[in-house]
Amino acid sequence: MLQKIRDNAQSTIAKVIVGLIVVTFALFGVESIIGGLGGEPEVAEVNGEEITEYEFLREVELKRRQVINQMGGNVDPSLINEEVLNKTVLEDLIKQKLLLQTVAEMGFDISDVSISHQIQVMPQFQVDGKFSNELFLNSIRNIGMSTSDFKSFLKKQIKISQLQNGLVASSFVTEKQLADLVGIDRQQRDALVVTINFDAVKTGVAARPDQIKAYYEEHKEELKTEESVSVSYIVLDKDRLSQEISVTDEELKERYDQNREEFTRPEEREVAHILIEITDDLAENEAVAKAGSLISSIKSGERFETVARENSGDPGSASQGGYLGFAPKGTYAVPFENAVDKLAAGEISEPVVTEFGVHVIKLLSRREAQVPSFDEVKGKLLAQLREKKAYDKYVDMSQKLADISYESVDLLDPAEELGLEIQKGEVAKSTANSLLGHPSVVAAAFSDDLVKEQLNSEPIEISRDQTIVLRSDEFHPGRLKTLEEATPEITRFVEQNNRLDVAKKKAEDVLARLKSGEKPEEIASNESVKGLITAEDYNKIVRNDTRVSPVVLEKIFRIKNPKSSDGVVYAQVDDTKGVNIIALKSVKPGSLDSLSSEQQNMFARAVSGQTGTIDFQDYVGYIEQHSEVERL
Repeated sequence: MLQKIRDNAQSTIAKVIVGLIVVTFALFGVESIIGGLGGEPEVAEVNGEEITEYEFLREVELKRRQVINQMGGNVDPSLINEEVLNKTVLEDLIKQKLLLQTVAEMGFDISDVSISHQIQVMPQFQVDGKFSNELFLNSIRNIGMSTSDFKSFLKKQIKISQLQNGLVASSFVTEKQLADLVGIDRQQRDALVVTINFDAVKTGVAARPDQIKAYYEEHKEELKTEESVSVSYIVLDKDRLSQEISVTDEELKERYDQNREEFTRPEEREVAHILIEITDDLAENEAVAKAGSLISSIKSGERFETVARENSGDPGSASQGGYLGFAPKGTYAVPFENAVDKLAAGEISEPVVTEFGVHVIKLLSRREAQVPSFDEVKGKLLAQLREKKAYDKYVDMSQKLADISYESVDLLDPAEELGLEIQKGEVAKSTANSLLGHPSVVAAAFSDDLVKEQLNSEPIEISRDQTIVLRSDEFHPGRLKTLEEATPEITRFVEQNNRLDVAKKKAEDVLARLKSGEKPEEIASNESVKGLITAEDYNKIVRNDTRVSPVVLEKIFRIKNPKSSDGVVYAQVDDTKGVNIIALKSVKPGSLDSLSSEQQNMFARAVSGQTGTIDFQDYVGYIEQHSEVERL
């Protein structure tokens, strides 16, 4: 389990948290951030409150990690457009500051107890369905945050979500609006689809020599070979080094003795509580009195869980009977902690006043601090020590690789001294290989230093565990393919165009015959080429219908409604199957009566939710327009 915690903390969990942290960022798009020159860091003042440079730089780094994670980690950080990145982060911080000022004015808040509970129930910090404090600490440490940093961040996001959820929840849709929307969304259409099938088009398809020659002359830019570079390269891989590392029992025992505290699980207390909030309508002495009354009820036989569900003002735990789970010392407010220290398992505290209100606390159990034996943690020790030795060796060899490859005229010396294999490969700008296709590798392979100066590249860090050095063996410039080389490729394009032209001419004939009153089945059966024409009548076509292709379906719902019951509106569209002639016969609007009350409610909630989201975006724009924002 411990290994699982460690693996998760270093891999996907950290990515999930980075995604969570930047969830409020309004991205310009990853594409706009890649490429370009960097800009200077900026700070701002929002209604007199400063956005500090430290805060700004930290958010820039988090955003940078998000961009890299979105690209699967396979992106050169130097390609990120720092100017766009900085501006994006600054604007997002300004919006966040405005929203936090707004919720503060409205009195929105959430208790530290609730924040701790939220953390404990987050699946990102659970192992086998239970909260792991070690996983939590390792995960936030990997993204450069302390416990207080993460709790502060989470509190901000929850406060903002209270405002957003309130606006979304207050949005509504009128019955007429709902009826109109259902009428459009649940519309049903009847249509005839006649298809000229590409597969059956045989005559007039073969590419003639003059067509091939003409295509070659008109598309020379598209018929060039891609530039490429033949390269030699060596790879330093920490995972391979790890396999060569040996660890003795003496080393393991020494590490165990020196790091015993690391393996000690601190004492944890399992608690539940009832929170009576102090408000304008309920003074502190009244809240204390109410808490005392609840204590009396519990001592008289009422279940603590039931009283908590009915009376607690902590939305994070009330529905769980006040349950907060296990937590180490220092998790809660000082008065709360002091009260827990004095309780025995099963006991209930007297009213405890904190900055969040008045608490009634029940200690459910204590889990004493435990020091695992050497044998219990031997596997973890072995993995840690092997990882450390491999990392140390990797860092040392990385430095040597940089020094030797810089001084060498080829890769022979660094390969021989570091015991690395010289490999061969081909790099093109479209290379998909995960190693040679890395953006930094491609950029280096085509650089003047390698192609013209014939130098070794600088060590390129593919990942935190893998570094590559390469050199150019031969540059292959792009050139125009000869007509003979390009003929197979050209033939495919020409025949595809010929097939489309034949099908469209046939479609013109079929459409004219349909308009003259000839029945589609007669047209299909009288066609000399078997399977060339197919006709299908579709009734009650809906927007998510799978009976026709997405292209045909979209076209059917774009055609204007026939003006009379006898009228037919024609349209034509191509898809991968063929050229389709569509005859729209009728349109039946959707009806509220066709939906159950549950379906109507679901539809209304979806529409009002979308409207509420737009309202929230408009509200953010409004408060920004009516605020004093100075970008420094």
